[in-house]
Amino acid sequence: MRRNREPDWPALMRPTTARAYLDGIVSAAKFDCLVAPNLDGRMIGDTLVYTRRSIDEWIEGGDGTVGPQTPEELARLLDDDDQNSQGQKLRK
Repeated sequence: MRRNREPDWPALMRPTTARAYLDGIVSAAKFDCLVAPNLDGRMIGDTLVYTRRSIDEWIEGGDGTVGPQTPEELARLLDDDDQNSQGQKLRK
């Protein structure tokens, strides 16, 4: 997975910023269902933010979850509604 390489990404990101950091290829609804549960979310006042470190770890799979390694893998994960949040196929 290629992260957007713009300089100065913040250490704490609101959901829309986190989606942009992931090259903006995930809808808000799918981000909430598939990506956010694997991230370190924090409330600052009444604003939800995610740590950049947790996003990077999810992408690289360093937190024990299976994150996508390429844009194609992320697209497959997000397009397949028959997968759980770790990208594993659900039984029908």
